[in-house]
Amino acid sequence: MKKHWIIILAATICLNFWLTADVSAQNTDNGNLTGTVRDAENAAVAGVKVKVVNLDRNLTHEAVTDGNGRWTIAVLPVGRYEITFEATGFATLKRVTQLQTGTAVVDAQLKVGDIKQDVTISAENAPLPPTTTPTTSTTLDARQILAMPSPTRSITTGILTDTSAAADLPQANTNDTGNISAAINGTRTTSSSIFFNGIDATNFSGEGTLTENISPAPETVQELKILSSLYDVSIGRSGGGNIQIVTRSGGNQFHGTGYFYGQNEKFNANDFFFNRDGIDRQKARRLEGGGTLGGAIIKNKLFFFGGYQKTDASTAYVPSAQSLVVLPEYLSFVQGERTPQSLADAINHSYDLNLGPKRFRPIYRVGACPTGGIPGICNDSQLVIPNSPGTRLLLMRNPVTGDYMAPTPRASAERLFGNCAFFPSPPFSRTLTDWKGGTRFEPCRLEDQSTSGTGAFGALTLVRQRNASPADFRQDQFTTRLDYNLFQGGASSNTLAATLFYADFPNTNPFPDDTLASPTPLIKSDRNRTVSLSDTHVFSRNLINEARFGYFRLNNSRQLDERFLAPELTNAGLGIINPASLFEAGPETQRCANFDFRANLQDLSICPPNDIYNRRKQVTFTLADNLTYIHGAHTLRFGVEAKRNRFDTNLPEEQGVQFERANAFNQLVTGKATEADTQFGITDKQFRFNDLSWYLSHEWKAGRKLTLNLGLRWDWFAWPTEKNGRIANFDFSRLTSTEDIRPGFILPKNVQHTGFNAIDSSIDRMARADNDHTLNGQDLNNFAPRFGFAWTPFASGKTVIRGGYGIFYDRPSAAYINTVYSNLPFLREIEVTFSI
Repeated sequence: MKKHWIIILAATICLNFWLTADVSAQNTDNGNLTGTVRDAENAAVAGVKVKVVNLDRNLTHEAVTDGNGRWTIAVLPVGRYEITFEATGFATLKRVTQLQTGTAVVDAQLKVGDIKQDVTISAENAPLPPTTTPTTSTTLDARQILAMPSPTRSITTGILTDTSAAADLPQANTNDTGNISAAINGTRTTSSSIFFNGIDATNFSGEGTLTENISPAPETVQELKILSSLYDVSIGRSGGGNIQIVTRSGGNQFHGTGYFYGQNEKFNANDFFFNRDGIDRQKARRLEGGGTLGGAIIKNKLFFFGGYQKTDASTAYVPSAQSLVVLPEYLSFVQGERTPQSLADAINHSYDLNLGPKRFRPIYRVGACPTGGIPGICNDSQLVIPNSPGTRLLLMRNPVTGDYMAPTPRASAERLFGNCAFFPSPPFSRTLTDWKGGTRFEPCRLEDQSTSGTGAFGALTLVRQRNASPADFRQDQFTTRLDYNLFQGGASSNTLAATLFYADFPNTNPFPDDTLASPTPLIKSDRNRTVSLSDTHVFSRNLINEARFGYFRLNNSRQLDERFLAPELTNAGLGIINPASLFEAGPETQRCANFDFRANLQDLSICPPNDIYNRRKQVTFTLADNLTYIHGAHTLRFGVEAKRNRFDTNLPEEQGVQFERANAFNQLVTGKATEADTQFGITDKQFRFNDLSWYLSHEWKAGRKLTLNLGLRWDWFAWPTEKNGRIANFDFSRLTSTEDIRPGFILPKNVQHTGFNAIDSSIDRMARADNDHTLNGQDLNNFAPRFGFAWTPFASGKTVIRGGYGIFYDRPSAAYINTVYSNLPFLREIEVTFSI
């Protein structure tokens, strides 16, 4: 441990002596202007006064060219700038450019003339491509973002304009923000980081860093930048891409927009599979509208920008709005309302229909067999138990559709066929037909693999049908930004900026599992709050400091539609006793147990899936400071960033009970379960972890055509801890015998009792680690040296050769939290297997 810290300290001291001072990070909503001034003979002009004016806010900055004609003004707000070049004996030259994040090169060639007589104005509608950085990137400005075709209007579609990005195209109809999570240069979708006005806004636990995450309206975004490779040491956390979002700001003039976009299924043909399966054209609607307004509260001093957007969507053309399931055909034979007797009659009718009424067959009855039973005709495998959980379930109506939880198959349902070469033939025989190795195909109806005894082959046939129910999405979002010129005098100035992004974007997924017989909607309560505060202080033309504070909160919680918590649809209403309710007496354990099947019925389940409840809340606090020092051809930078991460989660996955692996649908009515699972204990966890990083960077314009970028970064991703010590680990070094592994289980020293004796008694018996995380060691050698160059070999400046080398470290995804929730002794699973 001491050795690591000595290395870190020594490297810091040495590099500080080498670099003298340092810079602003690229994780920012600011940019830099630089260039070279030459005369008509292409000779460098020294002493040229360069004046830069922000045309929206009237901010002024100045620089003077050095002996090589070079000039740089760093850490400027993005926007339109007028650049004026003045020198004795030369005509004044003015140029207008649009500054984006990163560095824009604005070279100038002065003509000999009287400064009072000859004034040349040059206008540029777009910034010059960067020629002084090794970083490969793609930048979209506000105009390009608005012009970008996107069915969901998510600005993340712009990521696909970078050739290094790979992702599925966004769907035309979707029930979410439409964000895509791309793989940059072949890395994982979780290996990219997202920054909103310089603040980390990365989703730790999603399938991708932008999944269910921040999605500002295009009208509120000034710039979207995708850094794909060789970005400098100011950027860390991820080894994949770095995606930066910069919001618009106000200016001295008032500007506003109003907009509305709409989609409707009336403009579309019906889906091919819906047509085939007898489903009418479903909803495909998305209405989105809003407005923006920006201007000056105090001219040249205080500016504001705000935007609001509302989205209302409903569509059945997403996977979570459909299911394709297998059902027993006899459910369509039920006459009138379902009752235990009508179910038994329907089963018997299926036997009659498929085997003939005079065939030797079992008879399903309600209640009990005649005294002594009738071998082969009546036994407990053919008894419909009126009060069994399965029978009750089949009698329950779905509050969404009004049909039953296991719906009546439609007339258009597809009959299923298999190969009789692998089935008994004739129907009463248990002998497999010899089709010479199964090379011959003999079609026959697929059946429910019922345990109903002899003479049942081919009786309980199956059908497949598609279900559809629209998935809904709602969004309300606000974006507000304030910019304040605290002071400006001489070569010094100070500006403050504050941004708030607020969004609630819940959605509904009727089929959280594509094998559900009928919809049991999953309600996602997604919310995001992001705050970015920055202070940019220009001490002189050569020294600028930028301080930032950020707050990012993302709630991705989900739960079952409350309509399915009606008493008759709960475990208690179905007659199921769940021991997990002793630990978590809430909807997580009280909701309807999940029933799923296997074999020919593997595409069937009834009631919500295991993970229907999941609470996740991520909060990240960011504090960063970046210092820039410019000395001639050298730009030196130093930065420090600290983050405090909170991740609260609760995933009571199987605590609602699951009856699984049933072979036959009739097991529901006969009360014959194959396997029953439940989990009980504590799944509510509150994780805490910290990040710390620093970097040193040196950008050197080694010549007119060559720029070098050298730097070193260090990242520390600290151990995760749980607020109440509710994590456990296994330490192999504690084992003394392979016959008794109990000594290897350890708990953190901050573990607290839960109030449940079944758990607390185990806590008292387990060993304690000497820390709060139970882990061994800490990765303190995450040094990331980087080197890059940009070379412009030809005078035209149209060709740039970039290259470099760097080491990048990924912050581990927090997805592991969803695997440690079941650690002993806090959660246990009961699995009961039945032989039927």
